[in-house]
Amino acid sequence: MALGRQRVAIDLLALLGRPVLFEIRHPHVPKVSLLQETLRSMRPDEKKDTLDRARELVKFGRAVEEAIVTMKTS
Repeated sequence: MALGRQRVAIDLLALLGRPVLFEIRHPHVPKVSLLQETLRSMRPDEKKDTLDRARELVKFGRAVEEAIVTMKTS
């Protein structure tokens, strides 16, 4: 039996670590006001950790984009 390609998705909001963010599903781009509401309830250290993780996700996205753009086509 041949297996097809399986696609998986990572819930990027889940990586931010706050339960209320897990519930934001549609649209996949959260509203800034909902994020701000959640951020207001965070302690300063939680906000810093969340910002650090978001910045790492941006770096990862840029690396993926660069890898695709510079990849030789076969």
